[in-house]
Amino acid sequence: MGKMRIALLAPVEEQVPPLKYGGTEVVVYNLAQHLTRMGHEVTLLSAGDSPTDAEFVPIFPEPIRTLPIARNPKIRQALTITAIGRMLEYLSRHGFDIVHNHVGWLFLPFVRTLRMPVVTTLHGALDNPDESEIYRLHAGENYVSISNILSYLQI
Repeated sequence: MGKMRIALLAPVEEQVPPLKYGGTEVVVYNLAQHLTRMGHEVTLLSAGDSPTDAEFVPIFPEPIRTLPIARNPKIRQALTITAIGRMLEYLSRHGFDIVHNHVGWLFLPFVRTLRMPVVTTLHGALDNPDESEIYRLHAGENYVSISNILSYLQI
């Protein structure tokens, strides 16, 4: 396989990698590091700062968890949706061979607006009925799972 242009979309709650947390952002950081070392052109889109070997695009200057206004759940959700909009703007201006979504279900309604393949990694439990329904609505998209949750969703 030749060199690929890969966009990694990370949540904007924390920086990549987070200072005191080991979730999704650590997985994205490790992917960015290893894919870059393999010779791929990797662009990481997230918030804050990231000591990565990949090209880093800060969607927000700091993680939204650190913003006082983000204590309000509705504002926090609005900031996350704003981040997705900014990611979509960036992706539409730059060509990638693949987009790897780690932002979750909120990005799924916009996948088909992009003219490039998108794969979504499912990082957490999906036993929330609302989220399960969103994934069922987007069952035709490309998924990678960190567990056997795909069989649960019947995707």
